[in-house]
Amino acid sequence: MKKNSMILTAVAALTFTSFSNAYACPDCGCTSKDKNNACAEKQTAENLPYTNNASPKNKYSCNDSTHQAHTQHMQEMQKELGITAEQKEKIESIQSKSILKEQNIIKEMRKLRHEIHALDYQSENYDSQINLISQKLAELEIQKIKLHATTRKELDSILTEEQRAKASLLRTQEKKNKAKHSQNENSSYPSVK
Repeated sequence: MKKNSMILTAVAALTFTSFSNAYACPDCGCTSKDKNNACAEKQTAENLPYTNNASPKNKYSCNDSTHQAHTQHMQEMQKELGITAEQKEKIESIQSKSILKEQNIIKEMRKLRHEIHALDYQSENYDSQINLISQKLAELEIQKIKLHATTRKELDSILTEEQRAKASLLRTQEKKNKAKHSQNENSSYPSVK
C-alpha cells in the first residue's frame, strides 16, 4: 500500500512540475495560447482548458503553430494511409469524445494545482494536504494516460490490417526522426565526462 502511495505521489510530482502535456502553459497548465503566446486561461471566462473558439474539432487556438504542424502531420498521415471518408468520420467522432474527456481531466488537474498554490505552507496539516492533492493529481494523470491508450486502441480498430502496418512503420520512422533531431539539438552542448 505504501509503495502504491509513493508511486502515485511520484507521478503527481512529475505531473505538477511538467504538466505532462506538450501544449501546457508552464504557469497554470492550460493548453492553449493566443496569438501573442499569452496564456489563454486568463482570457477565458469559463476557465476551460482551451481557447474560447475551441471545440472538440478545434481544441487549440488557430494561431498555435504546434497545433497547425500537428494538424498538417495528421492530414499527411491520413492521406498516406488512404483513410476513407467513413473512417475519417469515425476517427473524428472518437477524437471529439476523447478531447472532451481530456478537457474535464485537465480542468480538474488545474483546479487541484490552484488548490496547492492556495495552501498555507505554515499550517500544521500542510504536508498531509499536499499529499492528498498530489494523490488526486496522480490519479487524474493515470486517467489521462489510460484515456490516451483507450483512444489509440479505438482508432487502431478502425484501420485495416494494411493501414495498421503502415501506421506502425510511420510511427517508428517518426520516433527515429525525433530522436535524431533531439540528438542534433543537444550536440551543441559540451559532453560531460
